[in-house]
Amino acid sequence: MEKNYALIKAIQIFGSGAALARHLGVTRGAICKASKGMMPVPKSWCPVIELETKGQVKCEDLLPGIDWSIFRNLPKTKETHPEGGNCVA
Repeated sequence: MEKNYALIKAIQIFGSGAALARHLGVTRGAICKASKGMMPVPKSWCPVIELETKGQVKCEDLLPGIDWSIFRNLPKTKETHPEGGNCVA
């Protein structure tokens, strides 16, 4: 499996895998598995990480193969869809 270097960069920005896990509401084990490439980064993590890293880590880098521009062009709402992107009111 290939390491997810974008997620590793996010871990460094947050200060630790535990800090990122707390912020996302997931286990440290999930962060570890995703960073080591043992599981894909869940789509729901990507917009949160991009926002909290102020764009230093992009959704496209965390989870390639998804056309993230679709989500970027949606109108902004108060709710975020659990699979990533914004809900359309």
